[in-house]
Amino acid sequence: MLEAAVVIDLVLGRYAEAGVIAALLVFSAGLGFYQERRGKKAVALLRSQLSVSARARRDGAWQTIPAAQLVPDDVVYLRAGDVVPADVALADGVVSLDQSQLTGESLPVEARAGDSAYAGSQVARGEATGVVTATAGRTKLGKTAQLVQLARAPKRLQLLTVSIAKYLLALDAVLIAIVIAAAVWKGTSLSNTLPFALMLLVASVPVTLPAMFTMSAAMGAANLSRHGVLATRLSAIEDAATMDAICVDKTGTITENRLSVESVAPLGDMRPDEVLALAVAASDEATQDPLDLAILAEARCRGLAIGVASATDVAKASASLVLTKEGLGEILLAIKGSRNIYQRMQTWTTAMITRKAAIPPFLALVLLVWGAFALTPLLVVLFMLLGDIATFALSKDNVVPSTQPDRWLVRSLVTTGLGFASLLCLASGAIFWVARYGLGLSVAQTQTAAYLWLVLAGGQTALYLARARGVFWAKPYPGKWLLWASVFDIAVAVVMANQGWLIHPLSVAWMASLFGVAVAYLVVGNAFRLGASTVIRRVAPARAARTGS
Repeated sequence: MLEAAVVIDLVLGRYAEAGVIAALLVFSAGLGFYQERRGKKAVALLRSQLSVSARARRDGAWQTIPAAQLVPDDVVYLRAGDVVPADVALADGVVSLDQSQLTGESLPVEARAGDSAYAGSQVARGEATGVVTATAGRTKLGKTAQLVQLARAPKRLQLLTVSIAKYLLALDAVLIAIVIAAAVWKGTSLSNTLPFALMLLVASVPVTLPAMFTMSAAMGAANLSRHGVLATRLSAIEDAATMDAICVDKTGTITENRLSVESVAPLGDMRPDEVLALAVAASDEATQDPLDLAILAEARCRGLAIGVASATDVAKASASLVLTKEGLGEILLAIKGSRNIYQRMQTWTTAMITRKAAIPPFLALVLLVWGAFALTPLLVVLFMLLGDIATFALSKDNVVPSTQPDRWLVRSLVTTGLGFASLLCLASGAIFWVARYGLGLSVAQTQTAAYLWLVLAGGQTALYLARARGVFWAKPYPGKWLLWASVFDIAVAVVMANQGWLIHPLSVAWMASLFGVAVAYLVVGNAFRLGASTVIRRVAPARAARTGS
């Protein structure tokens, strides 16, 4: 839809508008790519793990080659300290394999002729030779990583975006069809409807929706990274808001991927420290044996001797959120941050539905009833740009995270947004009629009045109605970014209207009147929201009980 708007702009020679929309598309895509690339680079452990060397027999001689060059049927030699470079069927020898990189289990597994050694395992003791059976993504390690990559939650905000865009496209199609039919009936040239189609497309398409979601998630990811949580997928920040249960596996996630001594139970007259000292004497740190390391660690804690502690590399390489500190406490930060983003996204979605469901019908109403353009394409773009400034400021707005898992209650959002949109459309039509026919203003002056009204009511009032969870003057108060953005938007629109920049000038009395009507719209809209919320709270439990959900 946005690309279609760019094409129509170029056909009509409106290069500035086309450039603005194209720039927003590029900005959104670039921001998402940059942030996700940073996260993936931070946890690209699987690929680095597989970048190892291998001792292979080629042309009758043993050679050291990169593991990436191995192929099935190569003969390789394994010894203590090696990382198994591929899936290998052992032909002779005995090795003790640490498979924690793959399975998370701390204890080594003994493998001998006829057994398999899997890529990513580390040879703790022994030596053996074997034949390569699988490499790269065909290994057990590679297949595991691929399965984990596929096991991801759906990108809910993307699904919501697509759903909203479909409804807006349908609304546009209906309005354009009505206008074309009216043009044919009246004998009007169809070429005159193309600018109107462009205005509808630009006014109804949520141009900043992808960029807004991406920016909010990116800022949330940056904040989480300062507290030890790395996000490799921006959508994971959004998904955490809906989390109602946490499922964790055993070793390497809620444990430390190593054995530890819990207690020392001596026999006879010996003291615990004496038993531990004898165990230390029988242990060798060089072997990296898990039992030896556990004994030595306990001895150090007692002053006798001499995560996640991390998850498996497959888990880290495939994870959407990686905790860089011990424990699971940072998960709470991720959930809180996600719920903050959800509140901001809910605000923006409601405001967006209000604007997009009100302005296109208003434009169509004026054209069909009075045969005039309520706004020029340039004014539509200017209105969008000013509204987008406040939209982006929402990414730092003050919010209160919910105490329960969040859900995208699309019906509630649409109901509220359409209610606000109905009020805005009716008020906008009344403003246009009064200005054009009640007071006899020129078409250009009326367009200026409509533009300033939409900046005040559609751009600002709708936003503050959408962010309110109760009365609009209650806490949480708007963030300073949002307040400054609102001041800037209103100041720019007022100066344009007063000085006649790009639009026809408007009197101060008219501007003051529009301010008063915008405040009245805010009060009426707030009353509507409170009433709608009460009805939804009463109806939802009853409907859930009937459906058994």
